[in-house]
Amino acid sequence: MLEIPITFTPSEPALPIDAVYSLDGRSFRLFIAWNNRAQRYYMNVYDGSSDEILVAGIALVARWSLLERFSNPLLPDGDLILIPEDESLMEPTLGDVGLEGNFRLIYVTGDELEALR
Repeated sequence: MLEIPITFTPSEPALPIDAVYSLDGRSFRLFIAWNNRAQRYYMNVYDGSSDEILVAGIALVARWSLLERFSNPLLPDGDLILIPEDESLMEPTLGDVGLEGNFRLIYVTGDELEALR
């Protein structure tokens, strides 16, 4: 497992994150932004080298597989899961995701998923 190092600006947690990460040896760009109307974070996943959008509008829901339902073969082999630091927490609020918040975005590698099956 790998924690995705997300750091929002504490004074402006609604500013989006747009960064490239290596997942299972391939580059992916994750764009994560707060949606005021829905009161939640959403994520887009792009191919890190071609900048092709692979999946758009994934709601960051705690304790839920974020990529499993998509069949795009260009997606990472593993999965992303939003994990709360405290089991009593239900869903993240503005500024509550990443290294400064109470929810961590974790990447479970393809090999780790295969071992669980």
